[in-house]
Amino acid sequence: MVSVTRSNLLQIRVLTAAGQMSSVRTAVLGAAVDPTPTGDMAYRATFSREQLEALGDEKINELCKKIAVTSWLGPEKHTIFYPVRGGKEFNLVLLRPDNFSSDSRKEHGDIDEMRQTYADWDET
Repeated sequence: MVSVTRSNLLQIRVLTAAGQMSSVRTAVLGAAVDPTPTGDMAYRATFSREQLEALGDEKINELCKKIAVTSWLGPEKHTIFYPVRGGKEFNLVLLRPDNFSSDSRKEHGDIDEMRQTYADWDET
């Protein structure tokens, strides 16, 4: 698991899986279809290569060299890290069980809650 130690680097946006807007569903299915809650939520963040390299962490630097999707799978959670914009930026998505009301589609994330949720999740 990639740990981010500078809170100003991570501005979290939390979406429930049901929060994905319907324009894609409409295009694929040919009609407006209401989302189906999955019980999962996602913390999403985008980092520049410079922000990640400034952390001085060799494991993070190795991830930034990959031109691939890296995924961590574990108990009740999974995480995805991948390059965008030709490797100049990286997306990090952390998924876990949802704790929002069923009508909630988008919330501002709490970085302390995210850190607590993922503390000791992946020790490698």
